[in-house]
Amino acid sequence: MTPKLMKTLFFSFFLIVLIAGCTHREQNTAIQLAGEKERITKLIKERRLSNDSLLTLYDQSVAANDLVGQVLYSCEVGQRMRNVSNYIQAITYHQKSLIAAVALNDTLAAAQAWNHIGTDNRRLEEYAEASDCHYKALSLMDAYSDSLQTDAKMCRAAALNGIGNINTALGYYDEAEKNFREALNIEKQFDNHQGQAINYANIGRLYRYRKEYRKARSYYLLSLEQNNLEENVMGIALCNINLGEVDEEKGDFTKAMQEYAIAYRLMEQLSDRWHWLQACIPMAQIHFKQGNEAAYLRFITLAENTAREINSTSHLIRIHELKQRYHESKKDYKQALEQFRMGKALSDSVAYAIKTSSIQEARFDYERLKSQRELEKVQLQNEARQGTMRIVLISALACLLLFILLSSVLTYAYRQGRKYNKLIEETDKIRTNFFTGITHEFRTPITVIQGLNEKMSTTPELPASDRAELHHVIGEQSRQMLNLVNQLLDICKIRSGVSIPEWRHGNVVLFLRLLVDSFAPYAQAQGVSILLRNEPDPIMADFVPSYLQKIISNLVSNAVKYSFSGGTVVVSAECSKSGKHLILRVSDNGVGIDKADQSRIFDFFFRSKSTSDKQGSGVGLSFTHLLVESLRGTISVQSEPGVGSIFTIQLPLRNTSSREEILPWSPATDTIELAAAHEHTDAVCEPELAALVQEADDERPSILLVEDNKDINLLIRLLLSDRYNIHTASNGQAGFDLAVQLIPDIIITDIMMPVMDGMEMVKLLKQSPLLCQIPIIALTAMVAEQNRMEAVKSGVVTYLNKPFSPEELHLHIERLLADRDALKHYYMQHLMQTEQPEDEPRVLEDGNMQFLLAAKDTILHGIGENADFSARHLADKMCMSPSQMNRKLLSITGCSSLNYIQQIKIKQACKLLADESLSIAEVSMRSGFSDPAYFSRIFKRTMNASPSQYRQTVLAMPDVVGQQC
Repeated sequence: MTPKLMKTLFFSFFLIVLIAGCTHREQNTAIQLAGEKERITKLIKERRLSNDSLLTLYDQSVAANDLVGQVLYSCEVGQRMRNVSNYIQAITYHQKSLIAAVALNDTLAAAQAWNHIGTDNRRLEEYAEASDCHYKALSLMDAYSDSLQTDAKMCRAAALNGIGNINTALGYYDEAEKNFREALNIEKQFDNHQGQAINYANIGRLYRYRKEYRKARSYYLLSLEQNNLEENVMGIALCNINLGEVDEEKGDFTKAMQEYAIAYRLMEQLSDRWHWLQACIPMAQIHFKQGNEAAYLRFITLAENTAREINSTSHLIRIHELKQRYHESKKDYKQALEQFRMGKALSDSVAYAIKTSSIQEARFDYERLKSQRELEKVQLQNEARQGTMRIVLISALACLLLFILLSSVLTYAYRQGRKYNKLIEETDKIRTNFFTGITHEFRTPITVIQGLNEKMSTTPELPASDRAELHHVIGEQSRQMLNLVNQLLDICKIRSGVSIPEWRHGNVVLFLRLLVDSFAPYAQAQGVSILLRNEPDPIMADFVPSYLQKIISNLVSNAVKYSFSGGTVVVSAECSKSGKHLILRVSDNGVGIDKADQSRIFDFFFRSKSTSDKQGSGVGLSFTHLLVESLRGTISVQSEPGVGSIFTIQLPLRNTSSREEILPWSPATDTIELAAAHEHTDAVCEPELAALVQEADDERPSILLVEDNKDINLLIRLLLSDRYNIHTASNGQAGFDLAVQLIPDIIITDIMMPVMDGMEMVKLLKQSPLLCQIPIIALTAMVAEQNRMEAVKSGVVTYLNKPFSPEELHLHIERLLADRDALKHYYMQHLMQTEQPEDEPRVLEDGNMQFLLAAKDTILHGIGENADFSARHLADKMCMSPSQMNRKLLSITGCSSLNYIQQIKIKQACKLLADESLSIAEVSMRSGFSDPAYFSRIFKRTMNASPSQYRQTVLAMPDVVGQQC
């Protein structure tokens, strides 16, 4: 490790430790302040300290320079002073709380202190000062870094509420409503009942001032609901006062008196004299309006004395106005004038206070300046702290960059590792798919050759015509396997560079014409026309005759194979516009290729589902693609299902890479291996062998063979047709459809097939209630254990690999049929016995047994409603055709639908005969036999005893007979 690297690592470690230490100290400081606040708040609430105790604690916090204690103790003292209407002292202590909060750099506490000072000034009708304080609190909350904190949002709501009350007092109702509604939304966010109650009441008061009494009452009731939830006695009393004022202004004095009385009783429980006046003055006013002079005098005297004690100017103004109206009603105009003058003097003083608020504002400017100095001092300390934090942040950034760099390197290494592993997995998958495909292609012809050879060896009596046809099939399979081997060898040579192409220069159009003409007999046999179009003629180019012959042969062969009868295959040649490339096209109007398959058709052993039941190795197009690339060309395809396909090849006209001399080409010197010389195995018709002729009414066990290879199909039919009734299908979809029609005893299927493979078909069979009981044998070239396990999980009973032993196939089929017979007997035995023995396993979980029980229940229910219940009725109830129902029951029980219904009826009769209260005729009707005589004959034939004899036996030996039934 270099010294420079060691220094870098040491510096990084030092920065990390420094950051961790600073962060730890900052977190500890914040945690300590929060803990101290919680401790003091808990102390104040739980111990219910007196004012003297609070003042003592405040003095101690000042002496100890405990700023948190100063903030909380002075704030609590200020609130208590305001509650007893000592507003001057309240302002003093709230200012001390503000100064301590500023020194503590606690923005939230400072904003709360400004709100308290604003509220104190509102009680003194000092609206200009109060407004200034509330706006300061609002400004602090707007700039607060943690403005979404709950306490911060509540502080903002308090400031808005205070500003709204000031706007209300000055008559700015619209502005006040905006303030109250914004505050209400905040209170709703935190489900603060008291805050919601206050703002609902304030909005209701605005509607009362506007004479909109219905809306005012609605908001007052909402406020009352929130106060009840909070159990706030003062809030409930204020709501009653507000509701009473609405009733009073509407002229309903009786209802107003009830509301005021409730409020007055509640206010009597509290020590807040200022709010008590809010209830006492309305009581005096309503008694005056109702003419109750004694009560009026008592309440007005109490109100005036209390208002003077707490120096509440607004309440004294209301009292003088009410006394003026009282003296006017008594025609004592002198006293009325005196009360008017006293009220006017107080009103003028309030108005003067509002107009001359700039005098008071100067005093608060001094306090603001003082607070600002304190803030500047704190700011200097903060700047020093921020300088330290700046260094820490720069160091942290350096560490972060280093961490990002290391993370990037590790991430890159991880991604490269995953990419490499994925490449290995894909390579392994390609290799596995290749060997799986090649194994399948070799095993199929080997199976046919081996099976047909064994069949001819073990069947000396085989007709000579059939033997010749089998020799022909063996020859076709041998040539097919040889062709595949040659293609694979060519692929290996080209890829390894061993194959050296022999370049020639000549007329490509003439070469193509000879090649296309050789395909004419094959195309004509398929009912397809083949044409060559070229423009111009001749086209002189460098090419490899053997490569070009294989390319065109593969494309033309496929075009003819997948064209409909009467279709046309066109081969065209032309030069590109630049004159540097040869463009060859092979087009057809056949089945086409699905869009999803077009990107994969050049992969090894890939076969498109759109090829239906056409056979092919899946090597031809991939071999063609490799040959085109070796000629430094490109190949592409355009296709649409049902319309046709166009394969386009672009090759360079001149070979500039070859250093050897390019010899000229001519038909005389270079022969073409014509397509007619090759046997096109796909065009060979299926032989009509005498050994495969079957009777129309064949009662032998039926086997459905699902195999796309016609030669394998022929082999298996030759092996099994002498013992079994064989039906065939060329793919999974056709096999499933045929199974639904036939319901065979056994299904033999290949795995790799077009349209629908064998595994998909097996899954559909096992999901079908009609076909799930059929045993399935898989014959496949897929020998991997994973393929075997997947097949077994899907429902395959026997899994045989190609090439297979005919004797082994016979043994498996015989064993499966024997098991089926035993299972049929087992089902009928359990279905017909009266009670299942305790030591016998239950078969209700078996799908076949559940089907039989469902059919039995349907029959019993049917004969109870209709004595003529038939096999057709049963099929309709089970949602099947009569033939399907019959074949299903035969495959499970060996009984036809009619026999099965009759056995269920006889079983039911055996149970009913045990009841002596029923006559034979009643038993006959309840068992589904409308004719008692017919019932007796059928019963005697089945049970070897007449119904009467059976009843006597049942009564004599119920256990023995019950088991026999």
